[in-house]
Amino acid sequence: MYIPSPTTINNLLVVSALLGCILVVYRESKPETRMGYSKFEQQDESILKIPSRMGMLVIYSPSVILSLLAIMLLPPRHHSNWVAFMCFLHYFKRVYEVIRVHKYSGNTSARDACLISMVYITLTSIFIYLATQVPFSIIDKRQVRFGTMLFFAGELVNFYHHRILSCLRKTSSDSGYKIPEGGLFKFTWCPHYVGEIMAFVGLAIVTQNMLAFPFQSASALYLGLRASSTKAWYENRFPAAVLRAALIPGFF
Repeated sequence: MYIPSPTTINNLLVVSALLGCILVVYRESKPETRMGYSKFEQQDESILKIPSRMGMLVIYSPSVILSLLAIMLLPPRHHSNWVAFMCFLHYFKRVYEVIRVHKYSGNTSARDACLISMVYITLTSIFIYLATQVPFSIIDKRQVRFGTMLFFAGELVNFYHHRILSCLRKTSSDSGYKIPEGGLFKFTWCPHYVGEIMAFVGLAIVTQNMLAFPFQSASALYLGLRASSTKAWYENRFPAAVLRAALIPGFF
């Protein structure tokens, strides 16, 4: 794993990751500033909202385009091209799920959709940039293979549990929330977040650059806080539901 020198750009990247973590904790710890999508749709009528499906497309589509452009421009045999391809697969899968898997009923804050989209664009750019900085001679192919396997395992876990959530709504007009069952939902409220964290840890390993991990940590922190809020939301809405962890059984 490559440890980059403390250049100005690298120092700025570390600082930005730290600030990102602080911002995530600040926003997600307060209901009034929490990202306004899914079950946390904001009720303030003064906020510009768009249909949830459109909001999700706004969030993910730009990163599909960005990673595809990177694949076309990067050297075909450089491992940064593989990182760009993995980013493309992740966001393309999310767009596919938005169109073909998920059933939506509410609205999304247009401001938050654009903000999350910019965050994903930034993360995609940073992961690809960090991969290009790693000298080819020090790339550990075993780590790359392990990170790739972890990435695909995480994507499968994520997709499988998204399918379970989708099947809870039998028709497109069904707008109610139900208790998810099956798979890892038996143990945790957010196994789909577990899969996403696995995928991004795998991606960070494949970059072969240690600076990828502060940004992965910020992403995992966001999902962890979101999982905690989701657990509280379900327990408040379904007090008779079987107790389960927010994210990791026996730990969190």
